[in-house]
Amino acid sequence: MKKSATLWTVVALAIVAVSMPVAAADITVGSITNETDIVNTGGDLVEALNFGGTGAVTVNGILHENSNGDFSPANFSGDWGDPDGGTFSGDLFSLLDGIVGADNGGPATFSVTGLTVGQSYLFQTYWLVNGGFTTRRKDVTFGAAGPVAIPANPNTSEAVLMSYAFDATNETLNVTVEDPTFNTWLQGYSLQVAPLKGTVISIQ
Repeated sequence: MKKSATLWTVVALAIVAVSMPVAAADITVGSITNETDIVNTGGDLVEALNFGGTGAVTVNGILHENSNGDFSPANFSGDWGDPDGGTFSGDLFSLLDGIVGADNGGPATFSVTGLTVGQSYLFQTYWLVNGGFTTRRKDVTFGAAGPVAIPANPNTSEAVLMSYAFDATNETLNVTVEDPTFNTWLQGYSLQVAPLKGTVISIQ
């Protein structure tokens, strides 16, 4: 029997399924263990970048373009080389292996432009915590949400997915990321159009 549901609800459930809530209601954090943890909304892709200059890569149908930067300040960009102890492989490894970062203190920022005011979006960014580093948390601000302190376990390697579902109030999404221990880095991000809240589909 077919049932009706909003696309926005379907996307929200997909995010909640792999996330745990943090301080700001619009920001969720979860683990990346396979490609489908990075949600594909099925909406138009505004921008997706694979940081570190390691090449373009498609993960769960989302094409992440090669990028050496778009993250400031940054004094390192490149390929870590098996940073996860063999946990990942294939395209997901290629996405999480590249890095743009800085260890000179202060917050790092970047902006994504081309948004439409009133449109719903899903922003996702990827953070591979490398075991042995002193990193214990990221303080993040995504647009109007934050700052939020996102904890990490410095004794293990884990891939953290930080997601922000929002309705655009201007044409630019500003992102700020800071690590109190000065090791600020990310692996990449994606920004997709999310279904309008009033859109109805039929599901089995």
